[in-house]
Amino acid sequence: MQVTMNKRITPRDRNLASHELFTPLNHIIGIAHILSFSRLDEDQRDLVARIIGAGDELTRGIHKHLD
Repeated sequence: MQVTMNKRITPRDRNLASHELFTPLNHIIGIAHILSFSRLDEDQRDLVARIIGAGDELTRGIHKHLD
């Protein structure tokens, strides 16, 4: 999706951007949560927690900019 600089961002554009960003991000966070219930060693648990934390932070940032 491209929005030119002289065009106002419409609610439709915002909804499309939201969907395009959140759908894959939610899949990544969801898979990481499922993975967190697996048998993981300490390093693996730390990495999964970082994925979840980064995903949550990115989600908040996207919400902030799209609102």
